[in-house]
Amino acid sequence: MKYTIIVHVSVKPSNVKKFIDFSEILVAKSNLENGCVTYQLLQNTAINNKFMFYEKYENKKAFETHSLTQHYINFTEQVIPLLDNTPLVEVLNA
Repeated sequence: MKYTIIVHVSVKPSNVKKFIDFSEILVAKSNLENGCVTYQLLQNTAINNKFMFYEKYENKKAFETHSLTQHYINFTEQVIPLLDNTPLVEVLNA
């Protein structure tokens, strides 16, 4: 069964460009991982500092492996200070 993660993120308006720059690196590297079906960043068209990550993996193990990659660790360290609040994470089996 596929393992899907949706993460809703609100970025401080002054940090949107930095967030996008860091996210583009994460998305590119994540899409190359074994077990990653897709990894996308979507930006709200009405509120430009609201984002959603859509991540789909072959299974939970692939997601767990992703969470241990250096690019994911670097990303989280870089973007936490850029956020307005704690991200909302949804986990789905699909």
